[in-house]
Amino acid sequence: MKGFASLVHPDDRERMSQAMDRVLKDDTRYEIEFRAVRPDGDMVWLFTNASVIRTNGKAVRLLGATVDITDRKAAEDALRQRTRSLELMNAMGDTLISELDTQRIVQAVTDTAREVAGASFGAFFYNVTNEAGQSYMLYTLSGIPREAFSKFPMPRATDLFGPTFRGEGAVRIDDVRKDPRYGNMAPHHGMPKGHPALRSYMAVPVTS
Repeated sequence: MKGFASLVHPDDRERMSQAMDRVLKDDTRYEIEFRAVRPDGDMVWLFTNASVIRTNGKAVRLLGATVDITDRKAAEDALRQRTRSLELMNAMGDTLISELDTQRIVQAVTDTAREVAGASFGAFFYNVTNEAGQSYMLYTLSGIPREAFSKFPMPRATDLFGPTFRGEGAVRIDDVRKDPRYGNMAPHHGMPKGHPALRSYMAVPVTS
């Protein structure tokens, strides 16, 4: 059992141990869903059910079966995420109908978009025109304190940001640090020192 237990995800080991203690004590059927880490590092979901086999009143082994339920758990998770997204979008619709304050509307949109996308943080930038030409103003933040961006300059229409600021379409990148458009312009050539960690990146133009 020790060898098998080593494959169980650390977050599920105590729960499995408690279930095992109950079945050995009460002779109840052992049924549990848990995560296991394969030798190659991949995680899978398993379902195990078993009964205790006793000899002279002493538990000698468990008799049962283990089934891979990874696909089922993934489908359940996708359904939960879709349901949650629909709930957020419905709430967003109510806000758009009932709220008149632009700041609150944009903040609600930013919060909803961040949660639906599963992002750690999100920001909404507003285009403004000054004597020097085009620049961008931070309008709302979500998932991170405003102070985290207060010491950084506003973004410019760089190779990476330009398509979004010009309204050309959405940009989605798995690892922004590996994108050829990233880090091409001075003075920072990438994220400024102290900038919140950023890897996956999605930007969507908003027009009115």
